[in-house]
Amino acid sequence: MMTIETMISRDISEIKPLLARRLVWLFLRMRRNRRTRLHLADLTDAALEDIGISRRQAEAEARRWIWP
Repeated sequence: MMTIETMISRDISEIKPLLARRLVWLFLRMRRNRRTRLHLADLTDAALEDIGISRRQAEAEARRWIWP
């Protein structure tokens, strides 16, 4: 039979790797968003026109905060 202490310690030990994976995922997503936004700002006006946004919109997107 499990005691409350073993149940709590088991739950915490399962949460730590999950939390670490989520934090790494969040960091990688933020880094990808930042990199993508910087690439968007480097596109030519013709390329921006092809994807349907203006230079002003691309620059505004590049200035956005790194959060998703």
